[in-house]
Amino acid sequence: MGEAINFVVTCCIMSYIQPCKSAIANISLSLNLFLLGSLCITEHWWISNLYIATETLELIFILIPLMSHILVFVWAGYKLTSYTMRRCGYHSNPHGCRVALVNAVNMCLHRRRRGGYQEMT
Repeated sequence: MGEAINFVVTCCIMSYIQPCKSAIANISLSLNLFLLGSLCITEHWWISNLYIATETLELIFILIPLMSHILVFVWAGYKLTSYTMRRCGYHSNPHGCRVALVNAVNMCLHRRRRGGYQEMT
């Protein structure tokens, strides 16, 4: 249990002093230290408390490490989507996200050639 307290305290200290150069690196460091503390607490529960079902603890051991990966996948999806929208010439559209996405895809698919006619790519 002492390791869990150390991880959580270190997480709080790192989030306060922010030793990394970028904000995302500081957030990642703090989150991963917090997740390690959570894993230590779960391990302590697994060893000392027999009233918690093993299946529940197994699920916790699977979900805690997945949380950091899910956040990275969401961030990567956001970056990929914003890059694609910028590359296709997307500009803010007041009619909603769905119309804007359809327009951006149409702009990418219907490119004009030098001769003046449209070509489906």
